[in-house]
Amino acid sequence: SYLIFRNGKELGKQHVAITRKDQTAIATIRIEMAYRLGFIKLYDYRHESREEWHAGNLRSLDSRTTENGETRFLRVVRDQDTLAIDGSAGKYASKKSAFPTTYWQIGLLEHQTLFNTEDGTPVHVTTEKLGDARLMLDGREIRAQHFRISGDLNIELWYSAEGTWLQSRFFIDDAEIIFQLQSLST
Repeated sequence: SYLIFRNGKELGKQHVAITRKDQTAIATIRIEMAYRLGFIKLYDYRHESREEWHAGNLRSLDSRTTENGETRFLRVVRDQDTLAIDGSAGKYASKKSAFPTTYWQIGLLEHQTLFNTEDGTPVHVTTEKLGDARLMLDGREIRAQHFRISGDLNIELWYSAEGTWLQSRFFIDDAEIIFQLQSLST
């Protein structure tokens, strides 16, 4: 699970549960964020998705996102080397090289064409390795690999040497948003 912070204050949580069997991995993801000013809710975000992967390739993805009352969806199904993408942003086919904006999958760093997991919007990016870094997680200092993705998506990501997503940071309207792994044992 990840804690989500906005300018240093807790904004919500992201839960990522992965079950593995042989070469298949199924990930269920739930994100809940709410920003309040006193009793007034200024921002409300909910995202749920289910991903199925086989041998490192996405087989299917289903997601539903509600942001301030507006709902978006995405359904992706693999047919051989093509992904059939049907989402709020439209319906299209994409070659195997497209990859979802799924940060728990370190493989996204190898792709220049991604698609948004909320609505299927194509996302064109470049990735730069910024080097080794140290993060404080779970009360201890952890070595991490630090990356920057830029283009249609601008985000920094930190991964362990084993490829575990540790943290991400991006900015929205001058607000710093950080997703940080709560515990290394989860």
